[in-house]
Amino acid sequence: MLKSNTRSIVGYPACLDVMEEGCSNKNNIEFVEKISQKVMDCFNLGVTENSSISRIRNDLEAIHADEQKLFAMRVNDHYQCALCGKCFTSLVWFKKHLTNKHHWKLHQANTNEHCNNAVGQFLFMSLLFRDTCDSYKMCDGARSVCNAHFEWLYDSALKHSKYKIWLWRMITYTLSILGFRESFEYKWNISVNLNGGIRNNIPNDNAVEIQVNNIKRELNTQGANKSYESAKQICMTTQVIHAIKQNLMRTSRTAKSKSTRPEADKSGDIMKMVEFLRQKVP
Repeated sequence: MLKSNTRSIVGYPACLDVMEEGCSNKNNIEFVEKISQKVMDCFNLGVTENSSISRIRNDLEAIHADEQKLFAMRVNDHYQCALCGKCFTSLVWFKKHLTNKHHWKLHQANTNEHCNNAVGQFLFMSLLFRDTCDSYKMCDGARSVCNAHFEWLYDSALKHSKYKIWLWRMITYTLSILGFRESFEYKWNISVNLNGGIRNNIPNDNAVEIQVNNIKRELNTQGANKSYESAKQICMTTQVIHAIKQNLMRTSRTAKSKSTRPEADKSGDIMKMVEFLRQKVP
């Protein structure tokens, strides 16, 4: 049964109770809701039920309405004021003219203080990161693409250009470049399962890295005899041979080698970051 082990986090409310064993699902849900509300109050995240989404939706609707009004006054390659007839080639100066001369009130998105809360942003990114890792494990393409939109926003804010371009490519493939059938296959083939079993899927990037290392190792054993045909043969048979080897080791109960492969789940890094933050806090 789940136990409350989050007291070690700096600033976490010490008045939280521990979930009792043998409780019903209803009591467990009430317990989790109470814990979540106390965490929100303790860290002053300023997040209520769907408040952030509603605020963003209202801002987008208001900004879209202003853009429609400005677009209605566009004539060819310039903007013509409907009130005084003055023309402008720059949209920025046209907006200044409307606000200063005609006292228009264009919508401005409000910036809230809780958006600068480092703890809140860390919690949101941690949950997003853990959910993305879980979606790759379960090969849930729809969830991975949905998370890619939020990750793209974070990377744009942090100016992480390389990963932002990779996410942009992933989103455009699913939304515009590929057809409906190809997009569906792309989303649900973002990971591969080399060993079988539930939650053993790894991203295709990790699978490619594993296969490339195996192919390089086999090619190095051929020395000067390696050729295009031998490399092609190795590429077609490496994964099959590896699967046969794993099955033989499993049936004969042979000890596994100490070779390691890239970890697909990096969610353990979250606790390392928490420990690092605890050391920095006086």
